[in-house]
Amino acid sequence: MKSVSRSVQFLFVLYFLVFVPIDVVGQVFNEKHFNDLDSFFSTSFFKDDYFTYEGKKGWMAFQYDSIINKKKQNVPLYFTMLEINGERVDVGSCNGREISNNAQVLSYKNRLDLSSDERNLKIGFSALDFSLTNAIQYFYRLLPHSDKWVSLGTNNLVVLNNLQPGEYELEVGATYSDFNHFINKQSLKININTPHWPKIWFVGFILLFGLIIIFLIGRVRFVRLRVEKKSLIERLRESNKKVDIQKREIEIQRNIAIHHRQLLSEQKVIIESLTNDMNCKINERTRHLEIAKNRAENSDRLKSSFLSNMSHEIRTPMNAIIGFSDLLIDHAFTEEEKLNFVQMIRINGDYLLSLLNDIIDISMIESGNLKLNLSEFDLTAFINDIYLSCQGNKYFIDKKDRIEIFYSIPNSAVIIYSDHVRLTQVLLNLVNNAIKYTNEGIIRFGFEANSDNVLFFVHDTGVGLTNEEQKTIFDRFTRFNADGRLIDRGNGLGLTICKNLIENMQGRIWVESKKNEGSSFFFRLPFTYC
Repeated sequence: MKSVSRSVQFLFVLYFLVFVPIDVVGQVFNEKHFNDLDSFFSTSFFKDDYFTYEGKKGWMAFQYDSIINKKKQNVPLYFTMLEINGERVDVGSCNGREISNNAQVLSYKNRLDLSSDERNLKIGFSALDFSLTNAIQYFYRLLPHSDKWVSLGTNNLVVLNNLQPGEYELEVGATYSDFNHFINKQSLKININTPHWPKIWFVGFILLFGLIIIFLIGRVRFVRLRVEKKSLIERLRESNKKVDIQKREIEIQRNIAIHHRQLLSEQKVIIESLTNDMNCKINERTRHLEIAKNRAENSDRLKSSFLSNMSHEIRTPMNAIIGFSDLLIDHAFTEEEKLNFVQMIRINGDYLLSLLNDIIDISMIESGNLKLNLSEFDLTAFINDIYLSCQGNKYFIDKKDRIEIFYSIPNSAVIIYSDHVRLTQVLLNLVNNAIKYTNEGIIRFGFEANSDNVLFFVHDTGVGLTNEEQKTIFDRFTRFNADGRLIDRGNGLGLTICKNLIENMQGRIWVESKKNEGSSFFFRLPFTYC
């Protein structure tokens, strides 16, 4: 019985040594379930110095003493795993066999040929020494990328990502931790093919193909343009025929239109004549209505203006008159003080009378009811009377030592046909204003005559006017200060009345002035009022 067992064991070992390739042994010891102790001890046994193990591809047996006593320098090193772009590739049972990846046959003897898009590799390798597996250290380097060895420790997996097209050589090595040289090395040449598009023949092919396409497009366009040209010529001929017919029809219609236009012109003349007559009547009625409207508006405006602007000017002198009258009956004041009170009452009474006269004048002027009393008079005597009136002006009396008044007249007598009272009112008002607004200097007034009209003037060296003040000087209720100080009381109607009186006498009035240099007032009147 013992001899039979020995015979079976011998036959099994002989079969193992003869028919099982040695690289199967290496693959068996790299199987994952080799590390599974339960599976390992359930399928293995030791007998007569032999170790027997059941693997995926059959039973294997070897004499373990021979392996343990083997020299460390002769440990074989094999590539055991390959992944391309994350896809596992079966590398076969030994080096030197062909491998398949998606029906693509790759040579794996000493070289790995890959396409241009297979650039991410993961390669596993292992040293077949199962006695001291934890003591083996692994290294690799990729030529010509780097000639330095990179330590992987006990990890036997190399990851190469994003390899550019070209020739590479991957060298791997293994050593024991107590050795200072490799126990074995293995190399693998890797070729990543260059894509077609950078190649010269491919670029030439693309250029040739582009030229052919351009030629074909040009040829098709040329043929199409020629066909379109013929079609356009035919259509142009048809269009010309239609245009000729339309021209004849237009000529007929034009003659008809000319006849109608002549008829319309005759009717237009009749309509315009009737329209002009009607417009004249409408304009006449509109003018009368506008005059009535303006009179009504002026009346309403004057009423509001008098009530709002003159109430203060009237109350002020009236209050002064009433106040000083009350003081006259008070026996606490002396006779001299009472005389001063009487003088103040007279001054305010004169101011109130002047104000009422101005109110009456402006009302008559703006309502169109002002009437002129025309007569012939000598302007030389007229100017002399104005000069004498100025001598009694209270403002001139106060400034007599600081200002001088002159008048200028021609040598010959000048007769004018106008309103003596209104002309005196205008010129006297201008001279009094000059005296009021001149602190020191000269005041000169007079007239100059020519063949058609008379130019009156009043010059002073007073405070003067700015350009803006000159624009509004003739407006109603306009008064100005000198150096921020009110020169004198006034209602602001004097120059407005002067302007309206001069215009009613068919004249024109204006001012020329510079600030702080004086003013010159001019007005021009015709010799005869028409």
